This record gives sequence, C-alpha cells and structure tokens, in this order.
Amino acid sequence: MTELEASELMTIIQDQFIYNFRNVKGLNYLAVKNEIDNNFVFELGYKESEINKIELLKIKTFIYTELQNQIRILDLPSIRKELYKQEIKTLKINEEPSQSSFRYSCENVKDVRQRQSLRIYNNKDGFKLGTLGGILTINAKKNYFLITNHHVIAGKCSKLNDDILNAADEKIGNLYWSEFGGNYKYGGEYDIALARITNKKYNPKNLGFHYKKPIKTTFEINEVLTIGGKSGKKCGFLYSSKAIVKIDGNDWYKNQILLENLELTDGDSGSVITDKNKSVLGLYMGKNNKLKIANNLYNLFDNKIITTTQGKFKLELFH
Repeated sequence: MTELEASELMTIIQDQFIYNFRNVKGLNYLAVKNEIDNNFVFELGYKESEINKIELLKIKTFIYTELQNQIRILDLPSIRKELYKQEIKTLKINEEPSQSSFRYSCENVKDVRQRQSLRIYNNKDGFKLGTLGGILTINAKKNYFLITNHHVIAGKCSKLNDDILNAADEKIGNLYWSEFGGNYKYGGEYDIALARITNKKYNPKNLGFHYKKPIKTTFEINEVLTIGGKSGKKCGFLYSSKAIVKIDGNDWYKNQILLENLELTDGDSGSVITDKNKSVLGLYMGKNNKLKIANNLYNLFDNKIITTTQGKFKLELFH
C-alpha cells in the first residue's frame, strides 16, 4: 500500500491500540515501514523474552481485524482492497530493531563554546541539562521563544515564568508554555515547551541561527541530522515516518517519528531533527531500545504553535 494509505490506517487505529494494550509488558511500538520499493507495511516491535504469548496473539488479532475492517471502507478499487487484505495477514515482526551497518558521515560542530550555549535547564527543577533546539520568531517582531522538550524545562517542580538558564547559569528567559503526554488511555503526542527569551545574547543572529522550514516527514527522506547540546552534530536515518511507541516505562506516544543510527544521549533532549537539506522534521524526546523518538514538528506547528503564540512564526536553528 502507499505511505499515505498506511498512515491514514494508523491514524484510525492508534487510539484504540494504545487503550487496549498500553499495559502489555514487552510491547514497544507499531510503525509504518517502507518494506521494499515503496510498499508500506505495519511493523510490530516487541521483546520476545518479556511479552506474554496470549497477549501477543490478541495484539496481532486486533491489528489484523481492525485493519481489515478499515480497508473495506477505503475508497479504493476492489482489486487493491483484496491485495491489502492479504498484505495485512503478513504483519512484519521485529523483536529487536536492527541497526544498519552503513554510517552516514557528518562533520561535528567545531565551536564547542557555541554548542554549550544550547545547553539549558530550569533552575526550579534541578540541574538537568537539555538542548535548546531552535528559536521561534513571532510575527516578524523581536519576540523570541526557544523551543525544547517539556521534560527539559517544565518538569514536576516547575511553573510558568520560571527562569530558564544555560550551562553557565546565565538567564535566557522564562517558561512560557508546554505540553506533555496526553490522555492516559489514548497516549500523548508532544513533549514540548517554549520559553520567552529575555537575554539579548540569544537573538538568533547573534547565535548564528538561520531560518529553516518545517516539512512533512515521508520516506522520500532518508538521512537525518541534528545538533545536540551534549553530543554535537549527529547523523542517522529515518526508520518510520509514523509510529505508536512506548517511552520511559508505560508512557505511549502516537504520530511519532522513529530514527535509527542516531547517536544521541542524555542532555540532547530537545534537539531539532532535520533532513540533509536542513528542513525541519521533529523534536528529539527519547528512545526505545535502539530507536530514537521525535515529536512530529510539522503536525505541531499546524495544530499547536500558531494557536499558542497567536501569530505567524519563523523557526531558526543552529544547523
């Protein structure tokens, strides 16, 4: 099936999938994958040594039954519907995501001092450094907001207007808005926060930031890159353009981007993921085994940021 059709089917079933199976031990993700020659399939990721075999059978039956039902109502020729029904019977299984042996080489950021300015934290939430992913300019005025993860600057002890500091304990600005997780029953979609910048040093031009356009993540994209506040410039590959995935125990997220061979670590949370042409894809938030997880920023800007900031925005990055 096409990537668009697979993504639409995922959207239809994802809430019920999370609701039914969010507590199944050993279950990791359900993802749209490009199997071969742009034939898109669903891949179920789990750890065989942990998952209950009866639960696994229930999951496979749910996926098969729900997708079959939804294919029936798609506006497609009957021949294609029958073909898709057969494809769904061979659900792709991945017990442990493999890593490509090929490495996309990228030059690291040489200016360590510049990279250190990207390391940030909330002084009310302990010294837990994350990454300033980018800067939003609102309405073409000098209203600047840094963008990063909720868990970087808006943790349990935080509140709006908290001071946000860099690694040198210089104030950058104040916490402005955040969104984290979602309905426990149906999973979350974003781990994101904005802080209004008050430090003049963090004018995008002063930092050497440049405008980058958010684009829709599809499998036309292969290589990805990011600049983590801790790890510097890193490169990897797109694994899935749309996935339901578990992170940090039993927290489930939908509409996520999965990445492989991207060597990021603690302290890189909040890094913006781009394609090799520097167009914006996602916001790195964490990992599941060997796969890295990113919020889809194209969806976020369309659905959240414009409403939150009440104006047009421009995103600038240190890429």
